[in-house]
Amino acid sequence: MNDRSRYGFFCTIVLWCCQSLYAQIVAPAASGADTSRAAAPAEFSFGEITVVTATRTAEKLDEAPGSLTVITSRQIRDLNARTLRDVLNVFVPGMDVVPTYFRYGDRVNEGIYSRGLLSDFSQQVLILYNGQTKFNETTFSSPFPAIEFTLENIDRIEISRSPLPLYGGSAITTINLITQEQNAEKTEMQVNTAVNQKTSVKEGLQSKKFSMLWGHSFSKWHASGFVQYYDDQGRPHPVRSGQGGYALPGSTLRDGTKGAVNFSLSLRSLDQRWTLQSWYKHAAQDAFLSGQLPSQSSDVYNYEGSEWLTNIKFKPSVNYEINAGAMAAKWANFVHLASGPWGGDEANYDLFVEGLYTRRIGKQSWLAGVKLEKEGQYDGTIYNWDGSGFVPDKTDANLLAPNASRTVLSVYAEDNVKFSPVFGALGGVRLDYYNGFAGAEETIVNPRLAFVLTPSAPLTLKALYASAGRPPSIYERLGAALAPLYGSADIKSEKVHTLELSALVKSSRGWRAQITPFYQIFSNKIEYVEAGANEFRARNNGNTEVRGLDLDGWYYFDERNYIFANASFFSSRDVENGHDTFFIPNRYINAGANFNHQNFNFNVTGYFRNARQLPAALVVNRSKAGSHFLMNAAASYQFSPAFRAYALIENLGDRNNVVPLSVDGLFVPMRGRTLNAGMVFEWQ
Repeated sequence: MNDRSRYGFFCTIVLWCCQSLYAQIVAPAASGADTSRAAAPAEFSFGEITVVTATRTAEKLDEAPGSLTVITSRQIRDLNARTLRDVLNVFVPGMDVVPTYFRYGDRVNEGIYSRGLLSDFSQQVLILYNGQTKFNETTFSSPFPAIEFTLENIDRIEISRSPLPLYGGSAITTINLITQEQNAEKTEMQVNTAVNQKTSVKEGLQSKKFSMLWGHSFSKWHASGFVQYYDDQGRPHPVRSGQGGYALPGSTLRDGTKGAVNFSLSLRSLDQRWTLQSWYKHAAQDAFLSGQLPSQSSDVYNYEGSEWLTNIKFKPSVNYEINAGAMAAKWANFVHLASGPWGGDEANYDLFVEGLYTRRIGKQSWLAGVKLEKEGQYDGTIYNWDGSGFVPDKTDANLLAPNASRTVLSVYAEDNVKFSPVFGALGGVRLDYYNGFAGAEETIVNPRLAFVLTPSAPLTLKALYASAGRPPSIYERLGAALAPLYGSADIKSEKVHTLELSALVKSSRGWRAQITPFYQIFSNKIEYVEAGANEFRARNNGNTEVRGLDLDGWYYFDERNYIFANASFFSSRDVENGHDTFFIPNRYINAGANFNHQNFNFNVTGYFRNARQLPAALVVNRSKAGSHFLMNAAASYQFSPAFRAYALIENLGDRNNVVPLSVDGLFVPMRGRTLNAGMVFEWQ
């Protein structure tokens, strides 16, 4: 499509949107019709929606402390979004989701960054599964968080950009994925295919996906589950200048998923006393190891990972709750080094038991808890090529990191007081004691203090101070074989202190706007610092200081017709090294609109990131990676209560966006225009 065609296509969409707005507002007013709107539906009732992530108890969104964003299943379906990345980049101010860890790391591990904070193998985002079990593989990295988690099973996503010390390590930003199968009373099937305009006819479809959700109540129990399979052949990126000088003859950089399966199961008693939830995934993807070599998409060169989560909750009474859970994850990466094929794997685990006490006494709401956790690596292997096959090696000294574990003991308490109908306050603290990984012992104390004032119905004011810490991973402490990166036994946890104010203005006529200035100090950030020829050691590398402003605005014409825009502007400064934080943009603008008429729905969204600050040495990246803009459009038609069809165009303008990956001179061009089509079948 040439520039004139792109311009014409864009103008057509704008004209259609204007016509829809005219039909919704201007025409009824001109005809004398009553344009006053009814109250918004419960799903979008301007703060009346109930959230659980901020305080681990149910409360109204507007009364919850800190900066929260809620993404509902309706919004996800309006977008017909494919990945977690799609919705986070559009709906959350100041959040950047890109296909990489920036400095060194694995391409298939998407990086999720918020409010200008960045360190190596970033884990400053805690991903929770229904508020309990960690989705993160906490001892090394967080495999496939944005790519692999299915959206078809999401009821809502609650995101706190403010630290949540209640949840312990890595809760600098928290993403709570709340699934719908635990309450579903239906069966739903969904199929999806995609075609990229740069994919040849011979290559066939870009991707294929099948999902099924079911739920049913019987006797005194509710049982439900979800299953999904998909593959994505990926887009080849044969740009030599973006491979950092590591290219093999004939090799290309790809971003595909050879095959992935997700499965979840939920069982709960109808009296809410017992809940059992379990989730499993397995994915095989194209291999790419930053700092080493991109490799061909073949069966030999592969990134493969599995993860299993389970959690059981028992409520012996209204005030007491006992949780126990487990996580097991294993990944393997096979690449081609200068000396030939090479591979490695590791298997990690997390076990916990937690007791929680909650009680309402008059105007006070108490919460207290204690948690015992054990996490670590229980297996690892290195695979060396002997000319005819891979030879496994389990010698501790040759592993990526030796098998080791640590114990975490945590206690926490918070008191939420409603002094009057217009004023409330919250105060609390969490203490985490870490013992393990190179014999290290460390105690982290994280307090939180918040105030909420509602002087009038349209206005809510908030103030908050909170901190959270992220302890070093097993590789950052003990890593010995992932050249050129090595661990250091003496590094400490990185920590953020956040101070923010917020003003929310809303109207019964359908609009709401929020402004949130914030200030952060990110101390003891963990980075791999050059320690010699082709050697980088994990170190606490000083402080980052962030001053910023979040903006968020919505207008609802009715339940299915709305427009929104949000933005974040900040200065993120690497104080220790005297420059702006590398690889992080400091201007974020997101916007979208949804229009619905009878059974037809149209949605358009887009986001903009300004040019990232890059090291002067990255000549290739600096010349290729500028500002980043991406726009999606989706349309669907509800043929009957049981059948819906949709189409989604990703990267509508076919922008050649480039995301810089690392100090090696690596970057990935984002995919061009891609057409997705799907069908949804539902039975009550």
